[in-house]
Amino acid sequence: MKTLNLLWLGVALAFSNVSIAQDLPSGTQFQLDVQQLKTQFNTAETGSFFSMNLPLPDGSLVPYKMKSSHIMESQPEEIITLTGETADGLSLIRLSITPTGLTGIIRSNNAYFLIEPIDKKTDTFVLYNINDSGRGECNAEEPEPQKFTNENGKILSTGAFPIGSQMRSYRFAGAATGEMTSALGSQTAARDKIIAIMNATNLIYEVEASTQFSLIAKTTDLSLIFTNAATDPFSVNPNFGSANDSQNGFDSMNPGVLSYNEYDMGHTFNVISSGGARGTGGGSPCVDNSKSAGWTEFNSAASLGLIVGIFAHEVGHQFNAWHTYNAIGGSSSSPTFCTSGWSSTTAVEPGSGSTLMAYGNNCSNNSSGTLSSYVLTSPNNESYFHVKSLDQIFTKMSGVSNCFTTSATGNTPPVATVGSNATIPKGTPFRLTGSGSDNDAAANLSYAWEQIDVATSNDQGALGSSINGTGGYPAVNSAASAPLFRSKISSSPSRVFPDINFILNNANNPADNEGEDLPQVARTMNFRFTVRDNQPSGGGLDSEALVVTVSNTGPFEITSHSTTSTIAAGSSFAVAWAVNGTQALSANVKISMSVDGYDYPIELLASTPNDGSASVTIPGNFPATTKARIKISSLGGNGYEWFDVNNANLTITSACSAVTNFICPPNALTSTSGNGALNMGLGNFTGDKLNSPLTNGFPGPSSKGMYVYTDQTKTACHLAWSLNAIVVKIRVATTGEYTIGAGTTGSSSASTTVSSIYNSSTFSCSSFLGSNGSGAVSWSGSYSLTLNACTDYWVAFYRVFGDETALNATISGPGEIYNVGNTPAGFSYTYVAFNNSTGKAAAISSTSNFTSLGGGNFSIKGLLYENAFNPATYNGNSESKFYQSGSCMLFSSNTKPVTVIAPPCPTSTSLVSASNDISSGTLVYQTSNSTAPGLIQATNQITGGNVTYDAGMKVEMNPGFKVENAVFEAKIGGCN
Repeated sequence: MKTLNLLWLGVALAFSNVSIAQDLPSGTQFQLDVQQLKTQFNTAETGSFFSMNLPLPDGSLVPYKMKSSHIMESQPEEIITLTGETADGLSLIRLSITPTGLTGIIRSNNAYFLIEPIDKKTDTFVLYNINDSGRGECNAEEPEPQKFTNENGKILSTGAFPIGSQMRSYRFAGAATGEMTSALGSQTAARDKIIAIMNATNLIYEVEASTQFSLIAKTTDLSLIFTNAATDPFSVNPNFGSANDSQNGFDSMNPGVLSYNEYDMGHTFNVISSGGARGTGGGSPCVDNSKSAGWTEFNSAASLGLIVGIFAHEVGHQFNAWHTYNAIGGSSSSPTFCTSGWSSTTAVEPGSGSTLMAYGNNCSNNSSGTLSSYVLTSPNNESYFHVKSLDQIFTKMSGVSNCFTTSATGNTPPVATVGSNATIPKGTPFRLTGSGSDNDAAANLSYAWEQIDVATSNDQGALGSSINGTGGYPAVNSAASAPLFRSKISSSPSRVFPDINFILNNANNPADNEGEDLPQVARTMNFRFTVRDNQPSGGGLDSEALVVTVSNTGPFEITSHSTTSTIAAGSSFAVAWAVNGTQALSANVKISMSVDGYDYPIELLASTPNDGSASVTIPGNFPATTKARIKISSLGGNGYEWFDVNNANLTITSACSAVTNFICPPNALTSTSGNGALNMGLGNFTGDKLNSPLTNGFPGPSSKGMYVYTDQTKTACHLAWSLNAIVVKIRVATTGEYTIGAGTTGSSSASTTVSSIYNSSTFSCSSFLGSNGSGAVSWSGSYSLTLNACTDYWVAFYRVFGDETALNATISGPGEIYNVGNTPAGFSYTYVAFNNSTGKAAAISSTSNFTSLGGGNFSIKGLLYENAFNPATYNGNSESKFYQSGSCMLFSSNTKPVTVIAPPCPTSTSLVSASNDISSGTLVYQTSNSTAPGLIQATNQITGGNVTYDAGMKVEMNPGFKVENAVFEAKIGGCN
């Protein structure tokens, strides 16, 4: 692999300070010598990999393994397109270098970040989150002939899963109107804009749908880049471009300018004088008279992220993916366009929705003119396709739009598995848990539990518990199929409905725009569990369906401990709950406790009658805490449970000083047994999950330097004042963009808060990352910036006016947020791998080295324990058995899912001393039961651990073999 030596002129976190006219979101600014990049790329061997450093969203430079990519049939010599990934495969990139400039897209932690120039003279670029671009406007309406029967709002999957072993490729004809060429200044500039759009969009479709688009030669040789608006083949509607206008233009070009057999699908690009971006789409790729029904138009200053978002949406329409939102009304300028764009076959997301085929923040007015009634919190945060959209896309591709060519990706798609169908009480929180496996060691699995119920005509516009739809009722009272839960993607195969933070705030039905509402009537809910492997060669996906039946029983509610109280460890007390007929669903229930309200590892009663009351005893080694909660949950569910949590934090007094702790990073891992990737090098920290709003429990204010931006361009930092500040040390679970709401502190009506964030406890401009303040001093209510997982940050909240007695602020983003604490003296830390099939510890390692694990699915948890305890003596036991030891300890509140792929079954194995001696761990050696000799020969020594020799035909324990102080089993069974 060749190393490409780039001239980096510097990287700085900043907000946009552009010297060319563009409406770019804020982000990370950096400088790169593009000419040197082009020169050194041209000296690299054709098709070879090279390494180049590029910034992650936080500004840190990381090496990407890059190679040339071809997204064009005939690529002009002056154009370079590149594809790349980081060594761990967790971040993917596409770059295009054209005569007009360099642009690109990075995918990191399920989010997309665009690269665009902001000052070509100094080769200055900005890297920003595509979600900050907002969403363009779409004028597509689902055509009547393509609507399918929607019986009671239930349309189940028709998509062909799994996918990912083959990359589909379509020949793509991109055309530019004369208006676009004139606005951008030249044919080359118009062509280069199309290339930038296609290069970025290809990454989304490759990862999401294992599909790519190759620009045909007549786009890149300028034949379809028209120069005269009066003579080009397209009629441009100044109010809103039309997909029909695009199709008519392509039809008129056949056969003279462009014959139908030269391309598989077409799309027209146009530049408009008004702001933003918009488009329409429909038709059918591969069908001559409808394969070019796609139109995207934008202002010349629009960001690439805004354009890519609307273009990817319109291409989805071309593949029959229709709008997934369930809203009515529109915007202040177009008060009915959400009503007219609503789909009776795909309205599966509450409100405006949040995925690629939804409307994001566009449905800001409902029919009565109430602002923001359908816009969800973080409305643009899911830059992926809802599984309902994927169903439609894959169905179209396997039907009339099957003219693609294929190539092997080398990727084995993941396998999604769900439990049995569930029955739950109405108005009661529940959890769904699936599992994903993948035979590719490099798999980077992510998971999404999505509701796929399609709103009926009476459900149209019903949202949450207070916004009525056309049928006159809100979504929670829909006995049919109104969508209740927004789409979410996660590194965990489990999802709690609603989010646990709402439950802990006694909001089992949170605000309508959260998109997290429990059903209050009997009904059926349909869910899909989708697993993505996020592979750069072509994303693999699998998806399984699960039905949740909502019973007319319930709600199931804990009625005791609704106010704060203090309980001593080792003492007994009574717990009470409202059964409300739920004993018919679960005759017995489990009662457990949590130290922090999130994880409930300590079992008080494994099973007790669901009769409304029970007496429980807190273990004497329960850690001291002020945030304990009680959970009562159903029993017997295969992959699901329903439950409730008491309404108030409880203080537990105890001599055990173990504290809440977490492992980092918790992202899922797949690797082959023995591979170095299983030597994970995990970190750990103590603290608590932060639940917005942040109000108390933090150290009191102290005088701190208040570093803010020098002015409102937000390009430089200076010390404005020294003021009293409350400082919160945080970490985040997922790299991504987080928003800090400064809020107010204290009770004064004049209370005003400025907030700044630093990467060190020593505040200065060198540690300054961002702020809502500038000058000396002005401020806004909130600010956003990218934070990295497993990294410490210090957020300071400064009181400008008023008192400094309390805190009222918010921090939100794509992952969990933690307040970092201190590890108590007298404790050690280790990591335990629990086998998911047995629930028992399979291996324990203080360094998180689990290369000895055999094939299977495991959950890695951290363990903070008092030094007198020996964790190794509890290997092979369940988590509850560790606690029953009576020692002071606490497992981590988060888990790292790990899939270990067993190596091929050997025909024979020889274990010799000293290289194969065993002193610890759970180890299984197997040989083939179908191919001779199926032999295990052993002359090694086993002095500890739990070891099994499982031969297919024969085990030989020869002279020199010895076992002492260990659990050992020899058997015949083997593998195949």
